[in-house]
Amino acid sequence: MSAGVGFQSYFDPSVWVPVRVTVTNPEKTRFQGQLVYSVGQKYPYEGVLEWPVQVNPRRSTVLTIGVPGALLRHGGNLRLMEHGNTYASVHLLGISVEGSDVAGVVSDFPQAVQFLAGVSSANGTSELVAAYIRPQAIPSSVQLLQTLRYLYLDGAVAAELSSRQAEAIAAWVRSGGILILGGVQPNAGQLGVFSALSPVNGSIVLDGYGSQLASFVSSTPLHTALPLLYGSAKTNATVLVGTAKKALVAVRALDRGEVVYVGFNAASSALISWSGNALLWDTILHSLHSAILSAKPDLFGTNGALALMGAAEQFPQLHSPPLFIWEITFGLYTFLCGPVLYVILRRRRKNEWAWFVLPLISLVVAGSIYELGVIQRPNGILTQNVGLVDVVNAQLAQMIGMEALMSPQTRSYSVLTPKNTWSVALAEEATGYAEDGRVSFFAAHNLATFSHVRAWGGRFVYAVHEAHHFGQIDANLYAAGDTLAGNLTNDTNVDFSDAALIDRGQVIDLGSLKRGAIVQVDAMLNPKGNTRDVLSALASALQSASHGVGHALFNEVGTFIAAKSPFGDVLFVGWTHDEQTVFTPLAHTLPATPQWIVRQVLPVIPVVE
Repeated sequence: MSAGVGFQSYFDPSVWVPVRVTVTNPEKTRFQGQLVYSVGQKYPYEGVLEWPVQVNPRRSTVLTIGVPGALLRHGGNLRLMEHGNTYASVHLLGISVEGSDVAGVVSDFPQAVQFLAGVSSANGTSELVAAYIRPQAIPSSVQLLQTLRYLYLDGAVAAELSSRQAEAIAAWVRSGGILILGGVQPNAGQLGVFSALSPVNGSIVLDGYGSQLASFVSSTPLHTALPLLYGSAKTNATVLVGTAKKALVAVRALDRGEVVYVGFNAASSALISWSGNALLWDTILHSLHSAILSAKPDLFGTNGALALMGAAEQFPQLHSPPLFIWEITFGLYTFLCGPVLYVILRRRRKNEWAWFVLPLISLVVAGSIYELGVIQRPNGILTQNVGLVDVVNAQLAQMIGMEALMSPQTRSYSVLTPKNTWSVALAEEATGYAEDGRVSFFAAHNLATFSHVRAWGGRFVYAVHEAHHFGQIDANLYAAGDTLAGNLTNDTNVDFSDAALIDRGQVIDLGSLKRGAIVQVDAMLNPKGNTRDVLSALASALQSASHGVGHALFNEVGTFIAAKSPFGDVLFVGWTHDEQTVFTPLAHTLPATPQWIVRQVLPVIPVVE
């Protein structure tokens, strides 16, 4: 058995990371077992992750599994097991690139990454990290592509990708990735789903010396002929090099991401040997204006697992009498059962009765308090789910959720999560590391189980789900000077108890918004308004953020929710108490009211006065 972590060993610790595993069966019988990754004592994660695996006699199989990047930071062993016996083991080791931009180059030749040598990251923090990726190693899940910021495809390798791989790449672009389509015979933008994504329609192949490229970066011309594929730019494309009818480099926005067309083979020797190659790519990357939010989900950092865990562990089902009732009870007990009762007995010359009456009253009070606790204690499994929904478009939304479970009795828990979901088990620090959590990944669903959890022991299932039927907020908004006007339609499948818009650091309260409802927007923004107190204004607009679990959730993730939106757009934030189809406990439960915050970037049409 062998395994490769991330993309050429590079991975982002804040997201789910692909691990490509090759299993060989040298025996004459079919192997049917599990791949098992032990989380170990890495608070708050616990238990094991497991994937079923089947290998025919004397054959090999390749699987792509997903492991949280936060766990891969600590390494760990992946074991191949059958009936409790370990047949093989491999240590998972990768290179963390937190804070750096990773560019994947999909090619059949490892040398193809050379064209990115010396190219700096567009965020200006470091040199771009280039990773060679074989076509068959592209994951078919948008979640497993999140380590990448850029992805380069040429026509030869684009033809080798499956439809599921191509669809995953398209969804990755829409969620904020930057796809670069290159090549000449053909260009990747002329194939399959990529032709619809491409900024141009490729047409004419000519041999030239790249004079337009040299002029674009003010560099010396190439010394060798370079095949060029000019295309006709689509109406929503921006041409960087060439003209609309003969575009050589063009770009178009696609939801939060961008697609770049380059009418040449980036890995050609003519370009790599050209002195202006690095400057060319620096200029192209810095010319992009990807509509990605300033804050992406940090799934395993401060905005992720720990934040949602802190909000979900508050169970509102645990009702307790108000503090003043306890104050009155103990006050009466202290003064009536002590000095007052003693004085009464003494006046009646029954001092010796105090030895019997006081203990008797203490027993009655203690028994009453215990009985009250028994009555208040729920008989069942308490559940609470909280989360975030990041809407990209009507067909794509990322749900980041936490399901908390607890019971006054020793119990076992089981929770199903649907297809296209990545799950991991968590436990409270106070309950220790019992290693009782197990997440099994199957084709149709995932199953999280916790065995024999002691009374009051909190357990959690943390999941990231790729939703395709959540819907979206349809916007028809116009901006003229400091005025924002228009309307919004709730085309999602949830009702919002509270909703608001954030425009240029100021909050517009929309009130409640039922599914299918239309709300009119007519707001005058203060050009000198205080944009530093966005969170306070947003908390005032979202009433669910003012108390209980909602208050805890907003305190934990408010900064992420109210992230600065791209210039010219506004940010919609809504609060829903509708149950999301992410967690299904397999037992009778006593659920609390769900708490989910929904976020979506909305376009605004500028009006020239």
